[in-house]
Amino acid sequence: MLNRKLIEKEYAFLKDKIYLGGGEIGLPPQRTQFAGREFMANYTQEILNGGDPGFCEIREQARTQLAELIGGQPEEIFFTKNTTEGTQIFAMGYPLGKEDNVVTNDLEHASNLHPWLNASRKRGFELRMAKTQNGEAKAEDMIALMDEHTKVVTVSVVQAGTGYFTDLQALANECHKRKAILVVDAIQALGRLAIDVRKLGIDYLSCGAYKGLLSGFGIGFAWCAQELIEQIDPVSMGAQSTNTFTMPPEPTSDLDAIVFRPDITRLESGTYNGFGISMLSASTGFLLELGIDKIDRHVRNLEQELRKQLTSSRLTLVTPSNNARLGGMIVAYYPHRFFEQVAHTLEEHNIYLTHRPGYLRLVLGIHNHIGQMEAVAGPLCNLRFDEVQSIKA
Repeated sequence: MLNRKLIEKEYAFLKDKIYLGGGEIGLPPQRTQFAGREFMANYTQEILNGGDPGFCEIREQARTQLAELIGGQPEEIFFTKNTTEGTQIFAMGYPLGKEDNVVTNDLEHASNLHPWLNASRKRGFELRMAKTQNGEAKAEDMIALMDEHTKVVTVSVVQAGTGYFTDLQALANECHKRKAILVVDAIQALGRLAIDVRKLGIDYLSCGAYKGLLSGFGIGFAWCAQELIEQIDPVSMGAQSTNTFTMPPEPTSDLDAIVFRPDITRLESGTYNGFGISMLSASTGFLLELGIDKIDRHVRNLEQELRKQLTSSRLTLVTPSNNARLGGMIVAYYPHRFFEQVAHTLEEHNIYLTHRPGYLRLVLGIHNHIGQMEAVAGPLCNLRFDEVQSIKA
């Protein structure tokens, strides 16, 4: 079981609010908020003391923590601004020619789809999209599009729009049989679900830190299997990513001597986001303290309970044909014209989630508990869409 006492301490600021909006933005625990404030409090002093305002120690600590979280190695982790940047680095840098193709599906969020679309237009390889049905990005549909020219399959671990949990193992097995690469967007899963890159056969993972990793905007990371690092031609070159650079005011005399480093830092071209990394380290430490396997079980149990309680509602729930494909997220539809009625109900009961006309997305997280499931399901089951109800208090 999760350490409820620790969670309640870290999320005391929530009080009676029920937050299910982690599919948009995850809530940083108090220790992460403190880490951000502490970083800035020490930043100027470090500069005046002639120290390292980027805090090298925190960077290496964060690499180690993230590697432990996903079953990788610290030397396979590099920092990015967001999921898109991490994916773009691979899409633009991995060797792909005009005769090659990359397979994905039509449910992918723009953070994964657009980098590959951009790379295909610039580099000339074919981007193939499997057509999905009923919100399910099935592995077999993507596998059906693979052939001898398929070099990459790219997919979200959990689909942002429907909550579908991809069968990564099936994709990885097929990819490796064909000597192709499996690239994943993990932002809707990591921090809520257990993702072990080696056990699942993932080759490259990109993840922003502002959702399940609970760390705010402008920071993320990517993991690249050690054997692939030197195959990626970096999209940019800077002092951090090269073996040497001339320190001004000395002139640069030998351009040929400036080459990319052979390790993971070849993919980090500029200065680091020390502020974001300090917050990411605090949040990742929190997740590790709770235990990612325990978090995974907790989230999945909550989803099962909430789905059971919502069966009597008039919402249309998106439910995969196989329960193994549940991703700790519930998506539901209702008639668009009742948007205000639903919005009022959510506000009245302090329920925070993704809500657009006709669409609800409920994302379960560590700060949720079993008692909240009834508190959420009750108001939603009481919604009636056969007549307009008053929304006045």
